[in-house]
Amino acid sequence: MNPDNIKELARKVGRKAKERNYVIADLQKIRREVKDNDLGDRPDQKPTSDIFRLSDFDNDFAFHCGGRNELQFNLKIREYDGERKIRYGVAIRLQPGRSDNLDIKKPVRRRVKLFNHYLEAHREEFSGLGMSYSIRKDDGEKVPSRLFRPHKIPGQLLGEEVTVVLGKREKPSDLTYDDVLSLYDELLPLYKYIERNLEPEDSFDSDSFSPPADQKNPLPSDKNPLPSPKQPSSELLEQPGNELNPVNVEELAQSVNRKAGTGGYAVADLQDIRMDEKDNDLPDRPDQKPTSDIFRVSDFSDDFVFHCGGRNELQFNLALRRFDEVWKVRYGAAFLYKLGRGMESLVSMGSRIRYFNEYLRANPEAFTGLKLWYEPKGSRKPRGDSPPREIPEQLLEEGTFFFIGRRSNPSDLKSATTTY
Repeated sequence: MNPDNIKELARKVGRKAKERNYVIADLQKIRREVKDNDLGDRPDQKPTSDIFRLSDFDNDFAFHCGGRNELQFNLKIREYDGERKIRYGVAIRLQPGRSDNLDIKKPVRRRVKLFNHYLEAHREEFSGLGMSYSIRKDDGEKVPSRLFRPHKIPGQLLGEEVTVVLGKREKPSDLTYDDVLSLYDELLPLYKYIERNLEPEDSFDSDSFSPPADQKNPLPSDKNPLPSPKQPSSELLEQPGNELNPVNVEELAQSVNRKAGTGGYAVADLQDIRMDEKDNDLPDRPDQKPTSDIFRVSDFSDDFVFHCGGRNELQFNLALRRFDEVWKVRYGAAFLYKLGRGMESLVSMGSRIRYFNEYLRANPEAFTGLKLWYEPKGSRKPRGDSPPREIPEQLLEEGTFFFIGRRSNPSDLKSATTTY
């Protein structure tokens, strides 16, 4: 294979798909089937039976006709590590595409969640593939990361100018059209699963997402997450030589769970301590089994997690998000001054804050090197960033989040368990 440009490559891929009876040749028919014949076609373009349409080509890449805002079958020719290569596979754009509808963010979020669940259930199918991030820099150029092992897409990247690619990169001399088309056929079940189960009317405010149950392979409960890639290279992911290098908050929390136990940290016994302090009376949710872990997968949000059972307590808290435009790990303890499950009033939360103030007055040396801040309801920006002090009563408004701990670059951290 030695195409002169992306148009020649895409035309030949489409033609050979039909000549050699690859399933991907019927992609436009498949798209209509999974979307119940409603593709929302642009009125200025005629329907096509081709995989790629000339009008959708860029200078060095193409995606399948209609695939701008879908899980897109993708082709690209560019230099990677100083060599001209062809990238082929599927991609998801994490920033909304061409649309005046602000709700376009909802199907983007849905696609990411479906992608993550499918990946967890079918890891073996992706063992020979690589995953990369293309990030748009200030000058408009998209810079690709190195290839690394497929893993779940971090939710905190949603809305960023990032494209996630799953597939392969090969030198043209090492590649055949059958290689490209075979991979496309292998990735069609992933495409069908995502696009068939995309429901734009769904609410995405809840983190209790569960995938459809009508799949051949039942989806797991997010146990045993994929290992961290060795050498991802984006602002979020690349921390060379760093022991703590989380891809997302789930991996971060699972790592803390493991290290707490293997490192002999007292916080590893948090669930036993909770049972002792509450005289063995913990109102466990009937739909969840008891756990000995600090953090439980079902309690994870997109970019933060609190300890299992800690919703209405002084909670051990972890987050991986942007602070002042820089990705940082937030770790320490927090109060969320808000009514939660089983709470009739905020009296008990007010009492906890009062006890916190009393302990702080009596043991100021215990908080040396930490900071205390708060985030008002609806805000994610820290305020009152200062050495630990008593929480004033005038800040006790419902929805306010109080935190004591640290915010650090991942490259500066080895383990968050020492703070706990």
